[in-house]
Amino acid sequence: MGRVATGVINNLARKVGEEYEGMYANVEEAYDIARRKCERDGKLREALGGGEVIVGPVTMQMSNSMNVNGKKTDVTRIGMVASSSASGNNVASISATMESVTAGTKNVRVIATMPSGQSFEVDGVGGGGVGGNVDVMPATNDGDDANFASDVIDGEIIEASFDDAKSEDE
Repeated sequence: MGRVATGVINNLARKVGEEYEGMYANVEEAYDIARRKCERDGKLREALGGGEVIVGPVTMQMSNSMNVNGKKTDVTRIGMVASSSASGNNVASISATMESVTAGTKNVRVIATMPSGQSFEVDGVGGGGVGGNVDVMPATNDGDDANFASDVIDGEIIEASFDDAKSEDE
């Protein structure tokens, strides 16, 4: 009986350890995504008084895991505080929820709550965009390939949304 009990206990301990590692990884991933969204969100930046958004460490965490008919669903909720480099006195309470189904799609929703009670979704854009005025000037083509090449500007396309629904494994 002792060997059977030891085997069952060891197996249970291994399973619990694996689940704990998975939950820890989910908390880290949810924090990383939420932090990036907060740092890039113009509405949050403006609500905090301008400047760089500084996100503190995780102050609250909760993880749930369900397995129904072979589909595993993980829900991770974390909380933290964000402030601004321009005004350290103004803070926002940040709540992030990450849901994933069978190691595939991951959806992360981030909500900021100001001391006044005002809440809004933090999506990484938030109306403030890149934080300044952007002038767009069209390139012209007069048919002369030599002049056309000098009108082409190398640049980078910045998308105004995040696709948190894709796993990094895909």
